[in-house]
Amino acid sequence: MSQKKKALFLDRDGVINEDSEYPHKPEHIVFKPAVFDLCRAALEKGYIIVVVTNQAGVAKGRFTEADVQSLHAWMAQRFLEKGIPIAGFITAPFIKTPL
Repeated sequence: MSQKKKALFLDRDGVINEDSEYPHKPEHIVFKPAVFDLCRAALEKGYIIVVVTNQAGVAKGRFTEADVQSLHAWMAQRFLEKGIPIAGFITAPFIKTPL
């Protein structure tokens, strides 16, 4: 039987980093000041960190899924340099539609 884990799911644009128009390169990313402290506190309480993001820019042809994966690898490395492993990235590369 597998052991259950607690997870903190964080939206990427607007929560982890400042939201700008279609950020998809490292030079577009400005991390929110408190995000690393938040993640460290969650880790100390036994949570894993998962990043979720809707990337409509892929569906609109502004950039590719490979661009998103490359950016996520770069972001994961920035977090790891601060002692924060990212358990995974969940990406929805679709156009956002109203409910």
